[in-house]
Amino acid sequence: MISRGLRSLLGLSPAPPTTSPPAATSVARHTVEVVQDELIQERVIAVDAATPRQQVVLLAAAATATDDDHADDDAGEAGQTEHGTTMTTPLFLPSPSSMVRRALFDDIASAEECAILMAAGARGFEALSFAAGPSLDDSLPPLVPDAEELIGQSAAALAQRIAVRMRNAVCQGHGLVPSTKDAGGSSTDDDSGLALSGSLLCRLLPPPPPPPSVSADSSRQEEIARMMKNYWAPHIDKANRLEYDFSSVLYLNSLGSDFGGGRFAFIDGDGVDRLLEPRAGRLVTFHGGADNLHRVEPVEWGERWTLSCWFSQRSGGPQ
Repeated sequence: MISRGLRSLLGLSPAPPTTSPPAATSVARHTVEVVQDELIQERVIAVDAATPRQQVVLLAAAATATDDDHADDDAGEAGQTEHGTTMTTPLFLPSPSSMVRRALFDDIASAEECAILMAAGARGFEALSFAAGPSLDDSLPPLVPDAEELIGQSAAALAQRIAVRMRNAVCQGHGLVPSTKDAGGSSTDDDSGLALSGSLLCRLLPPPPPPPSVSADSSRQEEIARMMKNYWAPHIDKANRLEYDFSSVLYLNSLGSDFGGGRFAFIDGDGVDRLLEPRAGRLVTFHGGADNLHRVEPVEWGERWTLSCWFSQRSGGPQ
C-alpha cells in the first residue's frame, strides 16, 4: 500500500477508504508505509537515469536450485512434503546482509499441478465476469472457504495441499518447525507457529505501451507515476498487511517459454537489484518486512501465473 503522501507526490488519486483498524494497528501500519515510501524514494524515484542501479540475476529460469553451481553446502537436510516425498534442498540466495534470509526451492509443484491451477484460475476469472475483460493483474484467493465455487473442488483441494508444501518451505527456509497440517486450518490446529494470513492466485498480463512524452524529464516522471499505480510498483508486503511476516511466491509457469519480462527483483540498499527468473514449480520465500523491498518487472508478452501465500508468526509459536 502506497501512503497518501507518496500518492500526492506522484499525482496519483487517493486510495479507496477502508474500515478503520484499531489505533495501535493504524500507527504500526503507518510506520511501515512511511519506511516503504522512504525506501522507494531513495532506491527508485531518486535514482539518476544516467547511473542506473546494478542488476544481478541470482537464478535463471533455465537453471535449478540443485545445480552444482548453485547448491548451498549449508542448506541442511531436505524437507518432507505432506505425501512424505523429499522436498528439494533450499538455495539460500545472496543478500546485502547475513541477517536477511531468502530461500528458493525448485519443484515444489509438478508441471501437471501448475497447469491445473492455471486452468482453474482462468475459469475463476471468467466466472467473476470482469466487465472489461482481463485486467493487467487478475487475482483471486484460492484458499478461502468459498474458493471451490470459483475454481472447482479438486483445484481448491490441490491449492490447499500445495499451500502445505509452501508453508513447510517457509519453515525450512527460515529455520522454523514445519507442520504437515492443513495450511488453511485455525491457529489452534497448526503446530508450526505459522498461520495463513492471505493467498492469491494471480495472472499478470503485458501493459499497453506508454503514451509519447514531451521531454526526457517528463518521460521519467510519467514512467514512475505509471509504475506506482500498477502491479510493477515496488513495495513491502507488510505495508499491505501487518500480518505478512513471511512471504512465499510459487511460479506456475516459466520465463522464456510461457512469457517474457516479469522477473522478480529484490531492490536492495547496496544499489543492487537482485533478480529471479520464474520457472514453473519454483518457490521463493522471504521476510515480509523492510529488508525486502521488491517488485515484479512488467510482463512483455504472454501470461505470468503465480500462487502466493503469506504467513504470520504467532507469538510463542515454535521457533
